[in-house]
Amino acid sequence: MGRDNDMVYLEEDCDAGIFMDAAKAAGIEVSFNEIHQENTPIRHYNAYCGF
Repeated sequence: MGRDNDMVYLEEDCDAGIFMDAAKAAGIEVSFNEIHQENTPIRHYNAYCGF
């Protein structure tokens, strides 16, 4: 998971699933656009520790 200013980016294999489960349990509907990029700057963003 990474953070860039006020945006948080979730890693699909782990972080996104945890977030989606928590949102669903809280009654929050979440939508997203999935984009695949082989090389992406997101991998170099600072870690996001906490919600």
